Amino acid sequence: MFDDITPVSEQLISGLQPFVTLALDEQYGSNWKSEISNAGTRATCTHTNWDLAALFNVVEQFWPTIWAKMRAHPTNATYRESEVRSAATTIRALRNRSAHRPKSVFSDQDALTFISLSENLLRWSGALPECEAVHAIYRQALARIASAEDPAHRQALAARRWIVDCRWRLWEAGKHYYRAVDQTPDWPLVAKRDWIPDEPLEIGRIDSALRWNASATQAPAPALPLFGGRSCSTFIKVASPHTKLENLFCYKVVSISEECEPPTITCGPSHYENYVDTCEALSFSLADWVSKHARMPDVEENDLPYHGPPERIFKYHWRDTLIGISALTIFNLSGEPRFILHRRSHLNLEAPNVMHVVPAGTFQPHASEDGFHARDFSMYRTLLRELGEEMFGMAELEAQDRRGADRIADHFKQLGASEDEIEIYYLGMGIDPVTLKMEALCCIVWKNLPYHLTKDNYEGQLTPVLWERETVHTFAEMSSVLPAGSACLALAEKHFEFLSERLFSA
Repeated sequence: MFDDITPVSEQLISGLQPFVTLALDEQYGSNWKSEISNAGTRATCTHTNWDLAALFNVVEQFWPTIWAKMRAHPTNATYRESEVRSAATTIRALRNRSAHRPKSVFSDQDALTFISLSENLLRWSGALPECEAVHAIYRQALARIASAEDPAHRQALAARRWIVDCRWRLWEAGKHYYRAVDQTPDWPLVAKRDWIPDEPLEIGRIDSALRWNASATQAPAPALPLFGGRSCSTFIKVASPHTKLENLFCYKVVSISEECEPPTITCGPSHYENYVDTCEALSFSLADWVSKHARMPDVEENDLPYHGPPERIFKYHWRDTLIGISALTIFNLSGEPRFILHRRSHLNLEAPNVMHVVPAGTFQPHASEDGFHARDFSMYRTLLRELGEEMFGMAELEAQDRRGADRIADHFKQLGASEDEIEIYYLGMGIDPVTLKMEALCCIVWKNLPYHLTKDNYEGQLTPVLWERETVHTFAEMSSVLPAGSACLALAEKHFEFLSERLFSA
């Protein structure tokens, strides 16, 4: 039945062995080669005859056949198509990286990602014998990492896999932990009721509520035994050196006052690694606890000493709480209303392997070290930048500009569009119970969005979905959607009539 797949599958299996060998030789020694010989592949491979680009070319030949097989089965076709697109994006990103450094040593996380994706592709295609052969390699890779000499490294890697593969369980535990102070128990984020307005507000209202405290100081990083005396950012650089982690200038929360609507948010200076070391580190601590306990989600106060008592979530001096800005984009496509979902790849440091709304990014300036603060201290500008970066592949918007050039305006000119065509509404905000990052939630209404110009990038795959209340509700309830995305979708459902009216207005 799958004769057309098997030859390529055999090539794929043969190619996996040298990939794993090169990825793990450096860290685990040459004995690794003999340990995978029983998977039916050659155990003789050297750095000089290894060709990663050829391996990825084999994988790409695999897409059309897998896709055709899946489309022939209507059950979960849309979801599976999204999964394959995500896998394709991830492996292409790895391939593009290798084109510049073909002899570089890949991290263990890269190796496991590639093996796991390959197994999924084979399973979806129905090539079960080949799937088992790849799975044998995957099991041995996990076993080898589990026997690593550094217990802290081994423990942190295990926590990272929970973050990547089982984030919904971490969310469940986090929501339970903060239940005594959470005023929105039926909503995915932890929040105060005053943080969510009764009606959508124009984005300018939230920008007007921002205040600045330039003297705010950096929070100290917790000394988690999980990282063996290292910071979280240092661990990530060692365990997954190709994960994008740039120590860029960011805006963090200093305080929030609920006396007005919207709340007044006072921000201060920070850098991205400060956030990783004080907030993302807490997600590792939570994942470590969850991985060791079966009584989910009954995590109690004494179980997470580095989080502190639950009421501490609304105090910001002890961590660098950056603000993530997530927006649901709705538009017209061939006469039908649509919204866009983003399948985030395994290569993201934040929220890997989940679905999310798009655009989404961290509140930070476009100019290096906040050199144009008066211009860049704006959630509106952050969303415009993320639109260009995540949806239209404008690579020049990814890095902070040292000269302060306003490339956002140039981006819209390239699209043949104008900022005046876009309406952005603020829907509310809350704290992610896994990372304790603040999440500001918005909706972008762009009636004539040029979807044919959108591009996928290393962060993931874009998928247009029909804009209808039932569909929005379905995705808001899915465990594979990031909590901030689910929260944004839930608020969009709440204001469905208003947003639809804005989309269809003249």
